[in-house]
Amino acid sequence: MTFRPTLIERAYELAATGLYANPSHVKKALSAEGYTGLEIQTQLHGSSITTALMQRCRDSYRAPPINAELAEP
Repeated sequence: MTFRPTLIERAYELAATGLYANPSHVKKALSAEGYTGLEIQTQLHGSSITTALMQRCRDSYRAPPINAELAEP
């Protein structure tokens, strides 16, 4: 039997990875992992959870480096 974290646990894990800039990006990642849209909408709906995920994303997010080739004129 394989263990699958709850949707909320996984959302917090993803937000803490530093790969996602906001909760919307986390929700897209959850969908790609197989969580249903109904699960995501139901369990991550509300200002408290959205605020908590936003704060975790903000604290952890690392923007990708700017490509040096694109930065040169």
